[in-house]
Amino acid sequence: MNFKVLKNIKIFLMDVDGVLTDGKMFYFTDSNGIDHEFKAFNSHDGIGLIVLSKFGIITGIITGRESESVFQRASLLKMKFVYQGFLTKLWACDEILKKTNLSYENLCYMGDDLPDIPVLKKAGFSVCPQNAVDEVKKICHYVTKRRGGEGAVR
Repeated sequence: MNFKVLKNIKIFLMDVDGVLTDGKMFYFTDSNGIDHEFKAFNSHDGIGLIVLSKFGIITGIITGRESESVFQRASLLKMKFVYQGFLTKLWACDEILKKTNLSYENLCYMGDDLPDIPVLKKAGFSVCPQNAVDEVKKICHYVTKRRGGEGAVR
């Protein structure tokens, strides 16, 4: 792998379930019968994302699910983009790149599952966690040593 492409990276976008989390979803039903979803995020990933932003790298999330906990985590980490409910991630990515006046050459994208493949194929640098599905591992520039939710983003 030619890591010289990393000098062009100006934006880092990622999936959530299986990347920032281990993919498990926890639900709690309150006394009013309303379900609440909880996700566990790794603090090491959070520090890594904050460091990226301090170096001027834009960060954001594109995920197929909608969760208040994802919005809260992204807000704490000062992520510029939070796109939830997007199974067609390429459309969301195109919109983000247009808003930032950047191109796919400037994008590092991290995903772990089949809906991530179209963006991973176009990204200047594509990454997946160690426990990504085989189809994703085959096309990524880099496979992390850690699993999703266990510090793979950092």
